[in-house]
Amino acid sequence: AYAWQQLKDTLQGLSDQLAYKYPYLNLAQWEFDAIIDFSFNLGFPSFEESDLLQDIQTCQSTGYIEGDFTAWDHIGYQVSNGLFRRRTAEYQMFLWRE
Repeated sequence: AYAWQQLKDTLQGLSDQLAYKYPYLNLAQWEFDAIIDFSFNLGFPSFEESDLLQDIQTCQSTGYIEGDFTAWDHIGYQVSNGLFRRRTAEYQMFLWRE
């Protein structure tokens, strides 16, 4: 029960930060959820400093957005299959509600 509450609190905090700092992005729920998942894994400061945020703000094409997510699939200099799958799931959620 404690772990579930910690998870809920963390996700709520990330949601609050995103909604407070970037209300002008007018994100659909699935886009918002994808960014929260991304931020949960990498930290909100990483999202704020990312090309992903910049490209969302400038309405870049889906190809840019996909690349912005999958750029974060490395451990050191090697692609991690687990991180690649996670980033792929996030951009699919962001772009296509999947």
